[in-house]
This record gives sequence, C-alpha cells and structure tokens, in this order.
Amino acid sequence: MNEQMMPRYTAHAEVSALKIGQVIVHDPPPGMPVAGGFLFFDDSSFGHIEVDVDFLKKHNPQPGGYYVVLANGARTFMPAAAFEEAYTKI
Repeated sequence: MNEQMMPRYTAHAEVSALKIGQVIVHDPPPGMPVAGGFLFFDDSSFGHIEVDVDFLKKHNPQPGGYYVVLANGARTFMPAAAFEEAYTKI
C-alpha cells in the first residue's frame, strides 16, 4: 500500500488517514500474548496493512476508527468521533 496516496485531511496539521473496517490479530507463537495483526480498511482499494504487537498494545485500533499517518511519518489510531470532529477531508 502506498501511504502517500491515502486520502488527506487537515485540522491543525495535515495527515493521511483511512477508516478501519476490520482488525485481525495474528495467532501468537507459544508463550507470546499477541504477535501482531492486520488492519483492513472501509475503502477496500487500499487493501490492508500489517501492524506489530507494539502498535496494537499502544493504540488498540478498533473498527470504525482511523489509521492515521502524521506528516513526520508517525503512525497512530484515532477513534472515529475524535478524528471526525478534528479533521476535514481535503
């Protein structure tokens, strides 16, 4: 997936974002609580991305929320209400 082609939004800063349709967590190896997972998007033309266990633990992405890539390349998750209140599509 090319993150540069994701829809762009602006509030106090411009970001790229996609609404999450489904989160699938990998089956962990023995002794590990979580191995990572996949984020599938409402806009299926973007396919899916793989995220590591650290992203899952830190952000706890949920369907309906947004996978967000900040201008500095950092990746995060925002709940739908917070994202839609703060950002306007450009």
